[in-house]
Amino acid sequence: MPDTPCQTFQYGIWIFDVTVAEQLIAATGHRPIVLLDVPMWAPAYGLDRDDPSAVPLLGPGDSFDRAYAITTDLSRPLVLATVPTGDGASGHLLIDGCHRLFHAWSTGRPT
Repeated sequence: MPDTPCQTFQYGIWIFDVTVAEQLIAATGHRPIVLLDVPMWAPAYGLDRDDPSAVPLLGPGDSFDRAYAITTDLSRPLVLATVPTGDGASGHLLIDGCHRLFHAWSTGRPT
């Protein structure tokens, strides 16, 4: 059976290995639960735009498939990375689950 291809997420100079993140979570059995403010996060990722030619600074590009997004499994958690914010604190960056975020936002459900 072929290996599953590595899934990554790039943001600026950072490249996050989503496959390894999920393996680490599975190996440790530890998945911190962060309830996302879906109505705030979806627009931040440009998911509220109807214009397919609009490219947000953060989030999916013009190949984002909204029809597919509605079929995604909302019981599967999103994966957030903890990143430095520059002031000594840290924040969250969505590295896996943009389709699920759109699904939750468009149907008014939490994730």
